[in-house]
Amino acid sequence: MPSLLSAQDIAGDYSLHGFREVASGLRLSADHTFEFFYTYGASDRQASGTWSLDSGTVVLQGSKKKGQDFKLRKSAREGGPGKVIKITDKNTYLQQSVVCFAFTDRDSLIEESGIDGIVRFNADGIKRIELIHAVFPDEPTIIDCSNDPSNYFEFTLNPSLGEVVFDRVTVSLEGQSLRFSNKYLFGDRVAEFTKP
Repeated sequence: MPSLLSAQDIAGDYSLHGFREVASGLRLSADHTFEFFYTYGASDRQASGTWSLDSGTVVLQGSKKKGQDFKLRKSAREGGPGKVIKITDKNTYLQQSVVCFAFTDRDSLIEESGIDGIVRFNADGIKRIELIHAVFPDEPTIIDCSNDPSNYFEFTLNPSLGEVVFDRVTVSLEGQSLRFSNKYLFGDRVAEFTKP
């Protein structure tokens, strides 16, 4: 029965199955730490943290905090309508492909940064901005600008960009398999990891 399983029973290396062109693995160690990796195209991701056993399920708690991939470096009021978002990084490859969502009381808008790292929203009344990197998608960085008169926001990328958030992720045990979902990595599918 799952409730009788020990950390030693669950510990081991698990590999993802059923996803073409994706390599991913999860290592659960007997000391209740975990390591995770994910590779798809140009996106290499990792995570680490601790795991616990709760009522027959494994719960993963990673070290990365939600919404911390982008750091607001500067905000200012400049001429012109709408809002301008600029992403800066030493690696110009990383300042592009940032998906920016802007929310007003009635609409949601979406734009993606180009090689210059700039996104322009020609709309007034933007209350909230959310940022996600298209190559390294994860929990969005959310900026509340409902009471901020600024219309220029400059962000830098934090080193956490390549990491994945595991915030109390519940993993079901089924024989020698672990199953969990992550919409940013696996879409609507449940990922199955099995021991060799």
